[in-house]
Amino acid sequence: MSFVLDIAKSTFAKAKDVSTNLVARSKPWSEFADRKSFTKPESFSNAVGRVRKNVAYFGVNYLLLMLIVLVLFLIAKPSSIIWLLVLSSMWLYVMAVNPGPVTFGGRTFSQMEKLIVTSVFSVLTIFYFSSMGSLLFYAALSGVGLIAIHGSLRTPENLFSDDGPAGTEMNSPTNFMSAFSGAFAGLMKSTNSSAQPVESAV
Repeated sequence: MSFVLDIAKSTFAKAKDVSTNLVARSKPWSEFADRKSFTKPESFSNAVGRVRKNVAYFGVNYLLLMLIVLVLFLIAKPSSIIWLLVLSSMWLYVMAVNPGPVTFGGRTFSQMEKLIVTSVFSVLTIFYFSSMGSLLFYAALSGVGLIAIHGSLRTPENLFSDDGPAGTEMNSPTNFMSAFSGAFAGLMKSTNSSAQPVESAV
């Protein structure tokens, strides 16, 4: 049981590193919420243009905002937290604790088959066995709505004076998502490497 705790601790530490990295890459929240920079857009096209520029500049802040909204929705419905822990534990077992083939009922299931079964069970749990599907939908809808409101009202003209074009920023959507994906891949690699010595010992 101790090796499961070790893997859980390693996973938590890596997740904490990812969160710390995201917070470090975010723009100052005082700049994000600067009331003097909020004005009514002149037209719909102007609002869309503002949203695109603000997403390029405040991309990490928006991602953190989405995560905060999701956490608030989960807190409002504790049963969803239980289901989320169940699914997280299942994926942790499949991907880290026992990543190889497994034998059940006299049949050996490959890693791909395990992933398919786990994915199907996760989808059924989210959309049929619990209310997580609607919770995630409304959380995402609320997050996108907040981003659209902020992005359309926040004047972006003065955002790139010191940092250069948006495309060169780590806060651009492509760059920060690549960094986030890389960090997550590192997390999974770390948990797998933590599990391997335990398996060989068994």
